[in-house]
Amino acid sequence: MDEGLIVIRTDGSVQAFDRGAERLLGIPAGSLRVGDDLAQLVGGELVASLLDAAPISVGGDFLGSGELSFELGETWLTASATRLSAEVSSHPTVLLRLRATVQAEVGAGRALAARLSRELRAPVTAIRGCSQTLLGGALDETERARRFVEMVGHNVDQLEVIAEDLCAFAQIEPTWIRENRRAVDVSPVLGSTARSHAHSVIRRGVAVRALPVADKVVVAAVPQLFARTLQGVVGELVRLAKRGDEIVCKAVRPAVRSSDAPAIAEIAVERQSGQAPSGSAGFRDTEVSPESLRMETVRDVVRCHGGWLRARGGDSRLDSITLFWPLWESAPSAVG
Repeated sequence: MDEGLIVIRTDGSVQAFDRGAERLLGIPAGSLRVGDDLAQLVGGELVASLLDAAPISVGGDFLGSGELSFELGETWLTASATRLSAEVSSHPTVLLRLRATVQAEVGAGRALAARLSRELRAPVTAIRGCSQTLLGGALDETERARRFVEMVGHNVDQLEVIAEDLCAFAQIEPTWIRENRRAVDVSPVLGSTARSHAHSVIRRGVAVRALPVADKVVVAAVPQLFARTLQGVVGELVRLAKRGDEIVCKAVRPAVRSSDAPAIAEIAVERQSGQAPSGSAGFRDTEVSPESLRMETVRDVVRCHGGWLRARGGDSRLDSITLFWPLWESAPSAVG
């Protein structure tokens, strides 16, 4: 796979690079110099998006990384962005690892098949176990049979979710997404998403609610993919929540940091609990990478719309997922 490295300050000036970075960015070999303004070579909006993709370091030597996929010319690239700490650089600096990607990388089908196998195994095993128990005599005990039938229904729901995730995964095609984006009002989608998870209060003791959106937030999105993405994010946090937790959905429209930076909405889904995490004395909020077909689909959908996501948690748990999504007014020039 073709790769390259480049280090830039947060003002866009180049601090270090290799020939691979020149090649991937479409810059003639030998023409890039330390101190050059990268924005003048690849565009200010792209540089702003790359800088925003790098999460802020949280104390000490912890280095958070984020990813952004974008199209430059006829090449589709993915950048892993790491904001370096003060111990590494005296100036605010971001390390970018660039790599060329294609629509179907070698081995992608096998990786997807392996992931599906893992995710399908749990509900299939549960349904088989319930069926065997029912046929083994539990049908004669009304209350016991009811519990096992409810378990079967729950696991069938999980299989349906996987099928919906696969449907969304099949629609991830960058060109099609760019051509079919429309103005989508976030507030009603947040509300309908929260209402659709009302059953989680009864089934799992986990409440889901959407906070009112103070200022109207309209994003550039394919409507059905945007709705499925929010459903996926909320569903993932509900799945990992404990009884008594509350999942809160909110959206804000932060001020644009500069005239050439893309306008980005922040859509956050957070797990709130009245209980302090175990071992909280040593707890540190960190970037996490939730691994599931659902979250892989969410991540790819957001990237193809020109945004990115950030998942946070600690002590092996997921506490929040924030989607950084381009606003509608920035759609004509949004990256990706």
